[in-house]
Amino acid sequence: MVKDSPKLSYTAAREEVAGEASPSFTHPRQTPHDRLALALAGLLAEGNRPPCGDGSGAWTSEDRDERTMAARACMPCPLLTVCREAADSTKERFGVWGGRDRTQPAGKRKGAT
Repeated sequence: MVKDSPKLSYTAAREEVAGEASPSFTHPRQTPHDRLALALAGLLAEGNRPPCGDGSGAWTSEDRDERTMAARACMPCPLLTVCREAADSTKERFGVWGGRDRTQPAGKRKGAT
């Protein structure tokens, strides 16, 4: 059964993501990925998009050099911290998240031969 999450106004969502929400406006069950989704929605609502939204695929490329360039492109992103926290929370092991290449070397990947 899926529970309805509270409806958030755009301003309230931005304040919550930025850590500026009032103490009465908290959601203890909100995950780092929820916060990332809210922040991304806010950015898109402003008519902006994060660097990883360029359609290039560099953030999930098999090519290490492309991922390195993607990680550098993350640095000015306003979602950098919340993206990194989301990846940390689920122990992402592939792709660039929050300016870090989390791809495991081929020999260390689960199931690698």
